[in-house]
Amino acid sequence: MLDKLLTDVMTIDDLKALYVETFMNHTNKVSKVSDLSVVNAHAYGVAKLFQKDLKDTAILESQIFPELSSGSYLDKAAMRVGGLVRLGAAASSTFVLVYAEPGTSYIPGESSFTSTKGVTFGIVSFSTVGDSGYMYIPVRSQGVGENTNVEPLTINSMISPPVGHMRCTNEYYATGGRNEENDVDFKQRILSFFQFSTKSTLGNLLSNLQELEPNILKVQSKGVIDGKLNLSLLTCNGQWFTDDELREFEGRLSQFMCISDVNVQGTEPGVVLSNYTWFQVGGSGGVDFRVEFDSGVNENEVRKNIQVRMTKYFDFRYWDKKKVEWDDLLMLVKSVKGVKYVPDEYFLPKTDMPIPSGTLPRVIKFVMRDMIGNTLYNNSGSILPIYYP
Repeated sequence: MLDKLLTDVMTIDDLKALYVETFMNHTNKVSKVSDLSVVNAHAYGVAKLFQKDLKDTAILESQIFPELSSGSYLDKAAMRVGGLVRLGAAASSTFVLVYAEPGTSYIPGESSFTSTKGVTFGIVSFSTVGDSGYMYIPVRSQGVGENTNVEPLTINSMISPPVGHMRCTNEYYATGGRNEENDVDFKQRILSFFQFSTKSTLGNLLSNLQELEPNILKVQSKGVIDGKLNLSLLTCNGQWFTDDELREFEGRLSQFMCISDVNVQGTEPGVVLSNYTWFQVGGSGGVDFRVEFDSGVNENEVRKNIQVRMTKYFDFRYWDKKKVEWDDLLMLVKSVKGVKYVPDEYFLPKTDMPIPSGTLPRVIKFVMRDMIGNTLYNNSGSILPIYYP
């Protein structure tokens, strides 16, 4: 990457000296150019015009070549490249664990959470605590910037808590907050765009989709439907897009696509977008096991720690396995502090589970029993949250 313009914008004095040197080399009628002479004034006039021409050339050069630009000129150069826009500042997000009376509702706009550093987090979606007396609520910082990224166990208070609320905390970092994209990062993104801007690649489509929706994490091909490429979208926070949102993305993608990517009429992009598909770990039986606890432990805290570990094990940001191995899940439960014994013969799933292409594993049913089979906890039908930036 070049770090300066190819056009050298010289000073008035240097240009004037160049003019005088050329002038003196082509006449023997003048032996000296004094400061107040007509020739000196003429030299400054020519130098000023020439400097303005150099400046205008340098500005145009900076708008043609992004690697030579900065500031507002870099923004103009990015628009010339392919309509790229500098990424603005973004908010952070995480899940907050709340304990409350069953039936307590957390309503967006009515209540909010606060970290020990004073960062306020708004509730993303309407949430009601079930019979378990706890739940994980998705939240997003109300401010933007890197300062909104906070550490675990620091979101411990609420503003206008609902009746029935007891306590709260975040078990995982609040991440995703960023400042406005600086010139260096913007240049790198522009130059990477150059590498595939004329190619029909998934990397190209992902970059273009992220221009429309920054929360999109990855794109995966799922074959062809009616002559169009079927792509599934995975988001940073696990949200699903509505059919209307997916159709809007498809329509707006047309501005980024080349001729070979549209249908023969040229009116629709040649892609069909859908949401990522989840694979239920354990099938209809889910994760089901018996456990014996160490004496004196808080069984609810142990259950929570098992679920937290399981959730992080299936974090799709880092999931790269072809199957879920049942013994991994068994050892995960056994290794939690407070667990004394977990009998293998009662642990479900009993076998390894291959993960179908285009899907990601997720725990949807979680049943914990005592040693004689009595249910201690059952969240059948409630999707365990996954931690995302």
